[in-house]
Amino acid sequence: MKEIEGFTEFWAIYPRRVAKLAAMKAYARALKMATAEEINRGAKIYAHERLGKDAQFTAHAATWLNAGRWADEVETVQIVRPPSHLQPVGKQVFIVAETPEWFAWQRVKRTPIDRRGGWWFPTQWPNGVH
Repeated sequence: MKEIEGFTEFWAIYPRRVAKLAAMKAYARALKMATAEEINRGAKIYAHERLGKDAQFTAHAATWLNAGRWADEVETVQIVRPPSHLQPVGKQVFIVAETPEWFAWQRVKRTPIDRRGGWWFPTQWPNGVH
Protein backbone atom coordinates (compact mmCIF):
# COMPACT_ATOMS: atom_id res chain seq x y z
CA MET A 1 0.00 0.00 0.00
CA LYS A 2 1.19 3.49 -0.87
CA GLU A 3 2.17 5.74 2.06
CA ILE A 4 -0.72 7.95 3.19
CA GLU A 5 -0.06 11.65 3.84
CA GLY A 6 0.49 12.20 7.57
CA PHE A 7 0.70 8.49 8.41
CA THR A 8 4.46 8.46 9.00
CA GLU A 9 4.10 11.14 11.68
CA PHE A 10 1.10 9.33 13.18
CA TRP A 11 3.01 6.04 13.31
CA ALA A 12 5.97 7.72 15.05
CA ILE A 13 3.62 9.25 17.65
CA TYR A 14 1.34 6.30 18.32
CA PRO A 15 2.32 4.37 21.47
CA ARG A 16 1.72 0.81 20.20
CA ARG A 17 3.13 0.10 16.76
CA VAL A 18 1.62 -3.23 15.66
CA ALA A 19 -0.36 -4.21 12.54
CA LYS A 20 0.99 -1.32 10.48
CA LEU A 21 -0.91 -2.17 7.28
CA ALA A 22 -4.25 -2.30 9.12
CA ALA A 23 -3.37 1.00 10.80
CA MET A 24 -2.51 2.58 7.46
CA LYS A 25 -5.85 1.52 5.98
CA ALA A 26 -7.72 2.81 9.04
CA TYR A 27 -5.78 6.09 8.85
CA ALA A 28 -6.83 6.56 5.22
CA ARG A 29 -10.49 6.06 6.23
CA ALA A 30 -10.09 8.42 9.20
CA LEU A 31 -8.81 11.17 6.89
CA LYS A 32 -12.30 11.29 5.37
CA MET A 33 -13.63 12.44 8.76
CA ALA A 34 -10.77 14.52 10.17
CA THR A 35 -7.54 16.23 9.18
CA ALA A 36 -4.13 14.66 9.69
CA GLU A 37 -3.40 17.36 12.27
CA GLU A 38 -6.53 16.49 14.30
CA ILE A 39 -5.76 12.78 14.21
CA ASN A 40 -2.09 13.23 15.09
CA ARG A 41 -2.92 15.64 17.93
CA GLY A 42 -5.30 13.03 19.35
CA ALA A 43 -2.57 10.41 19.02
CA LYS A 44 -0.15 12.63 20.96
CA ILE A 45 -2.68 13.02 23.75
CA TYR A 46 -3.36 9.27 23.81
CA ALA A 47 0.37 8.50 23.84
CA HIS A 48 0.76 10.84 26.80
CA GLU A 49 -2.17 9.17 28.62
CA ARG A 50 -0.64 5.72 28.06
CA LEU A 51 2.85 6.73 29.18
CA GLY A 52 4.09 4.30 31.84
CA LYS A 53 1.00 2.07 31.58
CA ASP A 54 0.84 -1.61 30.58
CA ALA A 55 1.18 -1.77 26.78
CA GLN A 56 -1.16 -4.76 26.53
CA PHE A 57 -4.03 -2.42 27.42
CA THR A 58 -3.05 0.16 24.79
CA ALA A 59 -5.31 -0.06 21.75
CA HIS A 60 -3.87 -1.13 18.43
CA ALA A 61 -3.66 1.87 16.12
CA ALA A 62 -6.30 0.51 13.70
CA THR A 63 -8.74 -0.05 16.57
CA TRP A 64 -8.09 3.44 17.92
CA LEU A 65 -8.57 5.00 14.47
CA ASN A 66 -11.68 2.98 13.56
CA ALA A 67 -13.32 4.13 16.80
CA GLY A 68 -12.60 7.81 16.02
CA ARG A 69 -10.65 8.13 19.26
CA TRP A 70 -8.81 11.27 18.09
CA ALA A 71 -12.06 13.08 18.94
CA ASP A 72 -12.24 11.79 22.52
CA GLU A 73 -12.71 14.45 25.14
CA VAL A 74 -9.44 15.11 26.87
CA GLU A 75 -9.37 14.28 30.53
CA THR A 76 -7.84 16.98 32.65
CA VAL A 77 -4.21 15.99 32.88
CA GLN A 78 -2.34 17.01 35.96
CA ILE A 79 1.07 18.28 34.93
CA VAL A 80 3.66 17.11 37.37
CA ARG A 81 6.60 19.43 37.78
CA PRO A 82 9.99 17.84 38.35
CA PRO A 83 10.76 17.25 42.02
CA SER A 84 12.70 20.05 43.67
CA HIS A 85 15.72 17.77 44.18
CA LEU A 86 16.09 17.41 40.39
CA GLN A 87 18.18 20.33 39.27
CA PRO A 88 18.85 21.18 35.64
CA VAL A 89 22.31 20.74 34.21
CA GLY A 90 23.72 24.15 33.32
CA LYS A 91 21.03 26.53 32.10
CA GLN A 92 18.47 23.96 31.00
CA VAL A 93 14.75 24.65 31.34
CA PHE A 94 11.95 22.16 31.93
CA ILE A 95 9.36 22.39 29.13
CA VAL A 96 5.93 21.00 29.91
CA ALA A 97 4.48 18.68 27.26
CA GLU A 98 1.72 19.89 24.91
CA THR A 99 2.77 23.57 25.22
CA PRO A 100 3.82 25.76 22.25
CA GLU A 101 7.44 25.52 23.40
CA TRP A 102 7.19 21.69 23.52
CA PHE A 103 5.81 21.47 19.98
CA ALA A 104 8.52 23.85 18.72
CA TRP A 105 11.20 21.63 20.24
CA GLN A 106 9.53 18.50 18.84
CA ARG A 107 9.95 19.88 15.33
CA VAL A 108 13.71 20.25 15.99
CA LYS A 109 14.39 17.22 18.17
CA ARG A 110 11.84 14.50 18.90
CA THR A 111 11.97 13.83 22.61
CA PRO A 112 9.62 11.51 24.50
CA ILE A 113 7.46 12.85 27.30
CA ASP A 114 8.87 11.57 30.55
CA ARG A 115 6.81 10.68 33.59
CA ARG A 116 7.19 14.21 34.96
CA GLY A 117 5.11 15.57 32.07
CA GLY A 118 7.79 17.21 29.94
CA TRP A 119 11.54 17.29 29.28
CA TRP A 120 14.68 19.35 29.93
CA PHE A 121 15.85 21.47 27.00
CA PRO A 122 18.81 23.88 26.68
CA THR A 123 16.53 26.92 26.22
CA GLN A 124 12.83 27.76 26.33
CA TRP A 125 12.62 27.98 22.53
CA PRO A 126 14.80 26.39 19.83
CA ASN A 127 17.06 28.81 17.93
CA GLY A 128 15.08 31.11 15.69
CA VAL A 129 11.64 30.22 17.11
CA HIS A 130 9.58 32.50 19.35
